[in-house]
Amino acid sequence: MIRAYRAEDKADLIDLLKTNIPDFFAAAEVEDFEYYLDNELEQYFVYEVEGRLIGAGGINYIEEGVTGKISWDFIHSDHHGKGFGSQLLAYRLQLLFSNESIEKVIVRTSQFVFPFYAKFGFEPLRTEHDYWAKGYHLYHMELDRNRYKRRIDYSKLDYLKWGNSRQRRAYELIHSLNLWGVLSPYNPLLAGTVPIEIDIDVSDLDVLCYVAEFDSFVELLKVHFGSYENFSVDRGSTLGLEYVTVSFTTADFPIEIFAQNMPSKEQHAYRHMLVEAAILSKRGAEFKAEVLDLKRRGLKTEVAFAQVLGLSGNPYVSLLDLE
Repeated sequence: MIRAYRAEDKADLIDLLKTNIPDFFAAAEVEDFEYYLDNELEQYFVYEVEGRLIGAGGINYIEEGVTGKISWDFIHSDHHGKGFGSQLLAYRLQLLFSNESIEKVIVRTSQFVFPFYAKFGFEPLRTEHDYWAKGYHLYHMELDRNRYKRRIDYSKLDYLKWGNSRQRRAYELIHSLNLWGVLSPYNPLLAGTVPIEIDIDVSDLDVLCYVAEFDSFVELLKVHFGSYENFSVDRGSTLGLEYVTVSFTTADFPIEIFAQNMPSKEQHAYRHMLVEAAILSKRGAEFKAEVLDLKRRGLKTEVAFAQVLGLSGNPYVSLLDLE
């Protein structure tokens, strides 16, 4: 698990850092790390597995709080290549970019590690030879908000795990219900407002499924979720294509499962969400606030987007024209 650093972790982290010397750090940097923990700490996190620390990484804020800085990342050498470093970085990036005031994140790393950050969208801006120590060169890299948002893979659920409080609750609920396990034959995708952080208090979890035979699908959901409050089934057609919607309520979220005989990624709700995510990334916090204000007044998400954008005609069609 990832948790906040405690003072009693210091000695273990110094030993952990030393497992990366000389492959990734110079020996002289141990003293620099101790100084950081004692004098420059803002937010620092450790990765703990079965009671043992296996990694750590921090966050600092510069330029009057509009720029985040990734600080002192490392994973025990025995655990390289197992995904722990990626999880630790993803956790902090989500934490940083969930703060609307953060415009970009920087990291100052070396020639040994810069490809790792490049996988997350960081771009090198400058290098400096022998900066950290002889043979350890500086790579100054940057990731802005727009590039970060474009990298989220909404077809998977991992981003929820490191997201805002409602996203984390959604992730925990989906797993506690074994929802993806039950729906796995039907290619489930999470759509709607929770993935792109424009949900309000009454927002539900919208799940899309690719279903050819509705009767057995409904019976399956009745078996697993029929005892939940407000369980209901609705059938109809839209744009000439039949659908079935199964809804029920949990303590955390209302859930709506929408099924069509169409691949989940091709359904309009998923396509709308991707368009909306791209717009939010480009337009920023003020635009998002306008959309949320209209949603709180009762407008549907697509209608709110269309109104703020000044789109004419059917908002559900107009948004798709922006793909």
